[in-house]
Amino acid sequence: MLVLFCISLLIGAILFHVLGLSILNILFISLFYGVFFCLFFRNKKAIFLSLALISSVMLGAMRFWIIPSSDVSLGNQAFTGVIETVDQRLDKTLLKIQLDNKDVNIQATIRENQKFLPGDKVSVRGKVELPEDFVTDTGRTFDYDGYLASRGVDAVINNAQVTNLKDTSTSLRFKIFRLSTMARSFIAETLSKYINFPVDGIVSGMLVGFQGGIPKYLSDIFRYTGTLHTLVLSGYNITVLAGFIGLLFRKVPYKIKTLIIFLGITSLVLVSGAGVAAVRAGIMGSIALVAGMSLNTYNVFRALLVSFIFFFFLSPTTIFVDPGFHLSFLATFFIIAFLPLLNEKLSFLPNFGKLNLREVLILAVGLPLFMLPYLMYFSGLFPLVSPIANIFLVPIIPILMLGGLLVLVTSFLSPLASIFGFITSFVGAISIKVLTFFSTLPQWQTPAISGWSVSLFYLVFLSLVFRKEIIAHFQNIFRQQTN
Repeated sequence: MLVLFCISLLIGAILFHVLGLSILNILFISLFYGVFFCLFFRNKKAIFLSLALISSVMLGAMRFWIIPSSDVSLGNQAFTGVIETVDQRLDKTLLKIQLDNKDVNIQATIRENQKFLPGDKVSVRGKVELPEDFVTDTGRTFDYDGYLASRGVDAVINNAQVTNLKDTSTSLRFKIFRLSTMARSFIAETLSKYINFPVDGIVSGMLVGFQGGIPKYLSDIFRYTGTLHTLVLSGYNITVLAGFIGLLFRKVPYKIKTLIIFLGITSLVLVSGAGVAAVRAGIMGSIALVAGMSLNTYNVFRALLVSFIFFFFLSPTTIFVDPGFHLSFLATFFIIAFLPLLNEKLSFLPNFGKLNLREVLILAVGLPLFMLPYLMYFSGLFPLVSPIANIFLVPIIPILMLGGLLVLVTSFLSPLASIFGFITSFVGAISIKVLTFFSTLPQWQTPAISGWSVSLFYLVFLSLVFRKEIIAHFQNIFRQQTN
């Protein structure tokens, strides 16, 4: 039933948001949708199922219909507002500012080395513009307007003049964001004292999603090797952190250990800013962790569907325009659905001690291939060296993350922190050299395909691979309705 509910929500959203149909037209379509199930089952229970599905389609459409349209004044503007989020980069800082007395959020880009925190009252000057889609290096058009809209941004100022008025907000929400921003900056500054540049930026990105220490050439190296996901707070990094906590408390009772892991993941999400990306990483990482610990794949799949529903109502446009959400969802689905299947099919591959070589190969080779159709649509860049690069980073990422954690824990003892920082810097520098070599190897510039083609491919592919499970699932629903 949960599957049908998610499908119905998505149908309603597509009809309204993508196809641009009116609410009245969607109502007629949803009625036909419900009548189909009534005619198929032909019993009283089918009526309740039909009403539920009709309501789900309308709910999906209504969620986009109620999104308010902002009245943004364009051109050179001067206004005051409150900073909601601070995203510090190496060469710039992105501020999301809510204007006073208006339900409008503007992303202001500043180049000066100014320190701001969420909740700061600021005055802003600059040219207010609507965000425009742009063409990437690989020739694909990125829906930048929709991407910012999914994060609640209505307009941008590319070179803003921002002055802090020192009047900070006292709301609990801003206090949490201020503390998380301060903690994130403190962690990044501490790591930079003991770990050499740019390895400190890599470790900060892995641990708390801080992007302020990663130069563009380095992010390009990771992108050309298909390992860019490791530079941000991703579900994989969350899983690694949870593994550290699990090892540290391995002798603690299971329920208490699970609670500690949950609190650790929650704390990391809060420190990372508690934005949509951080929450997504926390949820997807938790689901992937549960998938590795659970034998009940169906329950984990239900958790993935619940996360879809959560993001649908939290930030509905994210479902359509956020590539981070798409990649995280596909990766988590692969771990849930395909990893156990391929693990069984490839049982002839040996494992070495505690190293599950079989799973490493499946994730390094099978996951990029599974994501290939989406990459053909989004970026058009498929690094042929990606499986090798990801296998290479499997032991490196835990070492870098553990090294960063040890530096933070021992930062009050400078000699000890310097030793851990030196080791982390050495491992990171060697890793960068290896990845730099990998980035020079040939890459496949894939043909361009549409988003509809990608959706159709995954729909047909998954229907063929899991046809028995799908038939059994819907037969169970039909059986419940006919009893």
